[in-house]
Amino acid sequence: MSAETGKVATEEQFPLTPDSGVGGITPSVSDEELKKMHEEWKTELKKTEDEIETLRQVLASKIRHAHDLKVKLGITVWKEFSDDVNQGIKNITDTETYQKVSGAAKGAKETVGGVFGGLGASIGGKFESLKQTEAFQSVSEKVGGAVSTVKDMAVNKPGEEGGAPAAAPK
Repeated sequence: MSAETGKVATEEQFPLTPDSGVGGITPSVSDEELKKMHEEWKTELKKTEDEIETLRQVLASKIRHAHDLKVKLGITVWKEFSDDVNQGIKNITDTETYQKVSGAAKGAKETVGGVFGGLGASIGGKFESLKQTEAFQSVSEKVGGAVSTVKDMAVNKPGEEGGAPAAAPK
């Protein structure tokens, strides 16, 4: 704003852009008119902010009411979540792209399954051979005995044979 003329600075001095905050003001607006416009905008802004706050309060009240109704109906957060997830999965599986990828994956699974099926049988046979060795059977017996001892200690009452020691009197 020029002190000599009382007018707002010209666009050549300060170009008006959408980000300048004064994009709608013409260079011919006087100081008084500009002050009046600012006061109107401030009033309108305050009114709009008050309306927003009222709407937030109404929304919060509606959310509480909806929650209370869901509780009365037995609808839990977990049920809503699982329903949303199930619906999302259904939406994905119903797409044409998913159907194409699924068909291709089934074909690949059958091809790869034959290769790994033989590998699994081979590993299973090796494990059976390992179970027949003396070392494996020895370790198995020792682990089984330790597990039995721990079970006995957990099941028997304190102070009984094989149970945990009795607690010291207070």
